[in-house]
Amino acid sequence: MDNTALPTVVVGAGLAGLCTALHLADQRRVIVLAKRNLHEGATAWAQGGIVGVLGADDSVKAHVRDTQDAGAGLVDEHAARFISEGSAASRSPFCNTEIANSPSTVPHTVPRPPNTLVPPDSYIPLTVTEATSGQTVTVYNQSPATKGLFKNVYSNQPGLDANYNGGDISVNKRMSNGWSLMAGASYGKTISDVIGGDLNNPNSAAFRRGVFGNDVPWSYRLSGVVELPFRIATSATTSYYAGFPELTTVTVNSRTVALTQSSQSVVTAPRGTKRFPNVFQIDASLHRPIRLQKTTLDPRIDFYNMGNENAVQKRVTVLGPAYGRPSDVQRGRLIKFGMSVDF
Repeated sequence: MDNTALPTVVVGAGLAGLCTALHLADQRRVIVLAKRNLHEGATAWAQGGIVGVLGADDSVKAHVRDTQDAGAGLVDEHAARFISEGSAASRSPFCNTEIANSPSTVPHTVPRPPNTLVPPDSYIPLTVTEATSGQTVTVYNQSPATKGLFKNVYSNQPGLDANYNGGDISVNKRMSNGWSLMAGASYGKTISDVIGGDLNNPNSAAFRRGVFGNDVPWSYRLSGVVELPFRIATSATTSYYAGFPELTTVTVNSRTVALTQSSQSVVTAPRGTKRFPNVFQIDASLHRPIRLQKTTLDPRIDFYNMGNENAVQKRVTVLGPAYGRPSDVQRGRLIKFGMSVDF
């Protein structure tokens, strides 16, 4: 049996999966599987795009340091260095690439330049009432004559720029007996393309630019370190921030009207009109070093989410019977015991 006749299945519709699918599409049929809506993957939500050492004013050392700082000490230095050193080379296969005019079933979830073979005026506006939600929207139906045609030249587009305006305030206070207190507040907003896909597709064009990624307009943090009697070292961190923005959509498919593109997701309001609940959390840690001749024991106990807060982190944002149904909540209280031994 000729194995080349069988389709290749790519699991994952993020940047890596789509690049793999595009490279294989010239030699064989490709099927791309995604675990949820194509616009809800990590790549589409990433605020920084492709992170790596790509400019002459950057360095591997600086990038590794920034990555470790952003990861609050949880980043594996060897992994960060390996990725940083290979970032420039890994970028080249999917930049400055022209894809020829040919039918394709490979979905795109990342923003891309206009499809020059399907201009905006080839779409026909239809005002419909979506069958499952009762929402009235205007959906643009692609001309049947252009079905399956695409020609994209990947390059920077002004419409994909991300603009951040904001500021950060931090206060540190060191006190006697090893006590310290740190407080901070952040305010800001990031605006960019929140829909992705073909820039020539007029669907939801009025809401294309909006609050981007995990935009948090305000956040507050407070942390401190104190030494209790009997040399018990204690630290605690408190954070309180606005919930992430939602993008409310409705899916128009054959149950409502027959479309050339089979189904079309239509945004019904600017992103961030609704947000997930605000998030509050307190974490704390206690430990007490014990010296036994040449051996040091350091038992500790860590508390995560001491108040057992349960803010909704994910929920269905597509209008319909399941709209608003939670699918993930803030991780519950966790108490962790541990000990380190130095000898």
